[in-house]
Amino acid sequence: MVARQQRVGGIVRCLAAGLALVGFSLMAQSTLPNPTLLSIYPPAAKTAATATVTITGASLDGLLGLYFPVKGITSKPGAKANEILLTVDETVKPGFYDVRVVTRYGVSNPRGFYLTDRPLVELKSGGRLDQEQIGFGQAVKADRMTIAVNAKAGQKFSFSVHASGLDSRMEPRVSIRDSGNSIIGRFFEASPFALKSESDAVYTLDVQDMMFRGDVEHPFLLSLDGGIGLSKEIITDEVPGSLLPKSVRVDGSYKGRFPADSTFREFTFTAKKGEPKIIDVRSARAGELADPSFIIERLVGGKWVFIAEVADRKVLAGKEEFDDGAADPVYRLEATEDGEFRVRLRNNLSNQAAFELIVRPLGGSFELVALPADAPVAKKTATTVTHLPLWRGSTAAFKVYALRDIDYTGPVILTVDGLPPGVTAGPAIIGAGANVGWLTLTASNEAAPWAGSIKIKGNGSVIARGAVTVRATPNTAREPIYTRLTEDVVIGVSEAEGPVLVEPETAVVESKSADKVTVPFKLTRKGDFDAEVKVTALGIGDKTPPVLAFAAKAASGSLVLDLAKLKLGNGDHTIVFQGTAKFKHVSLLDAKAKPKEVTAVVHSKPFTLRIK
Repeated sequence: MVARQQRVGGIVRCLAAGLALVGFSLMAQSTLPNPTLLSIYPPAAKTAATATVTITGASLDGLLGLYFPVKGITSKPGAKANEILLTVDETVKPGFYDVRVVTRYGVSNPRGFYLTDRPLVELKSGGRLDQEQIGFGQAVKADRMTIAVNAKAGQKFSFSVHASGLDSRMEPRVSIRDSGNSIIGRFFEASPFALKSESDAVYTLDVQDMMFRGDVEHPFLLSLDGGIGLSKEIITDEVPGSLLPKSVRVDGSYKGRFPADSTFREFTFTAKKGEPKIIDVRSARAGELADPSFIIERLVGGKWVFIAEVADRKVLAGKEEFDDGAADPVYRLEATEDGEFRVRLRNNLSNQAAFELIVRPLGGSFELVALPADAPVAKKTATTVTHLPLWRGSTAAFKVYALRDIDYTGPVILTVDGLPPGVTAGPAIIGAGANVGWLTLTASNEAAPWAGSIKIKGNGSVIARGAVTVRATPNTAREPIYTRLTEDVVIGVSEAEGPVLVEPETAVVESKSADKVTVPFKLTRKGDFDAEVKVTALGIGDKTPPVLAFAAKAASGSLVLDLAKLKLGNGDHTIVFQGTAKFKHVSLLDAKAKPKEVTAVVHSKPFTLRIK
């Protein structure tokens, strides 16, 4: 199961068997007919059953079904427009999953979806919820929804409400009223509320969005016994939360739970002089709703002496792209002498969440996050849901971030597993000390439509997660940016053909750091596309990156790189170019329709610049 936040990363998985078309999405501004998913309702389904869901969004014509990256889920279009029939096998585990819409043009951005093995009931104002049920509904605009709960004397409840796992816009607040209509408590997302009924009674739950918004993009889940999982259980202590040990000895790592009241959990370890230790907490990075911090202390004369208080890591990426889990703290301990040390760890958000505490020697590790490289948004204060489908005969690129530990500065070699026939990955490297690189995928003209998850790996073993911007934000100064991480990186080959293919004549160019080097390129045009093409280098040149231009109708071009001005260090550098192209596209859905001018993002195949 998975925890999600609209501003912090989360994960998920799901695959509809038999579907063969996909696209990875994130923020966009091209006018290609890329499917966009805004809502899916109901936002939940029962395992070992069938369900009918309705979707809303843009460019959903040519609908094929839903995409889930796990086995045991199938789907097909329903009888009505934007209606889909979903069948979930009993073997699928309950939890939050990513769902994407599949069309002939690819796959949409994901939305969170919940699967349960318990009875589901749709909640309407004036309705009732029983303890064994999972309720779902959508916030009522400028109003509250009232739900009745019947209780027997001595009956215990653990109320919980969830919205972020569904990528909902809702910020839920639930007030509990007794039989006399007095408010006896309130609870919010990820903060369960416990209640023991002293007598037979009818309680009322007032469910509302804190900003009084409401529609199909504001779904929520409600439970009376905490039955909605918040964690994918990267952790679990071996005892119930009420019996968590006060102090734990750590030798390597420990997976556990935060208490729900922000109290400290204590962990001890030994360290030797001259042997630095890395103390690292993994929680927000794993998709948990958490903001951990810790205090590090040393035992001196029988008393614990303060060394440091550690909060958020340094933020790597701009929040408009993704949140890299910077709420997780990390610290490098340099022991001045052999001794006993203590970590006092807590979650500042005051909710139960899973964590992993790692105490290790220096070793050099990193995490990877891959997101589609797209043309810049026109307004710097805006973000939009993007799509970067892989069209046949063209190249798409991922921007890959290396989230480095504080003790690793080496290069990261990127490779890909799981590509379909006809799709190849270009060479890619994130240079020593660098945080960003670009990985390209090229589909041949003969590549068949395909959908699936791929594994982008760093140095052969570290598997990248994906990242998404969940929805558009017109003005980031006024509204939050909705981003999160995904566990799967999904690509797809569309039936459509790209307008142009840009590729270097030479795969490897060698030179000295002070030289000027000329790199020849060829341009393969498709159909009647004969316009000028300009693409700009990614990741080099700072404010004035090199630009590669092809004249109208030209089939070749060249670029001169002044290495002294670019100030690139010795070693291998992956160079990729990006731009846009306007071309006439004939609809896949209506062969009789007139060609329509659309704008496509264009990426070049990479070349390796080797500086000696």
